Amino acid sequence: PDQRKNFSDPSWEVGLEYKVDADWFAYLKTRGSFRSGGFNGAAPPVTATATGGGNLFGSEHTQDIEGGVKFSGDVMGRPASFAAAAFVQWIQDVQRVEFPDPDGPGGLASIAVTANVPSSRIWGFEAQGAVRPSAWLELGGSLAYTKATFTNGNITLFGNPYSYGPVGDTPKFSGTAYAQVALPVGEGMGDVSLRGEVYGQSAQYFSNAAASIAPGTRLPGYALLSTRLDWKGIAG
Repeated sequence: PDQRKNFSDPSWEVGLEYKVDADWFAYLKTRGSFRSGGFNGAAPPVTATATGGGNLFGSEHTQDIEGGVKFSGDVMGRPASFAAAAFVQWIQDVQRVEFPDPDGPGGLASIAVTANVPSSRIWGFEAQGAVRPSAWLELGGSLAYTKATFTNGNITLFGNPYSYGPVGDTPKFSGTAYAQVALPVGEGMGDVSLRGEVYGQSAQYFSNAAASIAPGTRLPGYALLSTRLDWKGIAG
């Protein structure tokens, strides 16, 4: 059948920015936006939401507040930069993909269906910085903390109850640390530098229903160590 549905909502941003001095900058912002809804092509062609047995899923809406500071200047006579921000975000009618029960309409077990989970909240902070203790050495790193929860994660999909949580693909902690060294080479040979970096993150889930129908979907935390050698302007 010919099904049609229009989705429209405003997106907005309001903020204050203040340049404290030549080195420091501060800001506070609030924003809102939406992700359009649509139709699940393989679900029964009934213009009702997936939670009501049809093939429609609604728009997702989000609002957030973010505040932060940025610095770019000198620390003890050496160039340095720093930025930090804290935020909280609210989401309503969260769009999530689910694979319904095999006894559902039309045997939909192998078909992905988008449904709207009532609400979630995410808050956290991020920080990053770098400093040059000498002309040949740069040190830096970043750190992020993210706390994401489904504040209401219960839905009924084609007559079957589902409970969402914890939020998937979201480690609580992640960060990097690096050092970059400029290597001495002959005059006119170019710029050679060696960089070492470590990245690490805490555990995360690869399912949004690990606490109910998808146990055993927790991935442990891990770390990655990498190095890179750069040679720019090779011999001019």
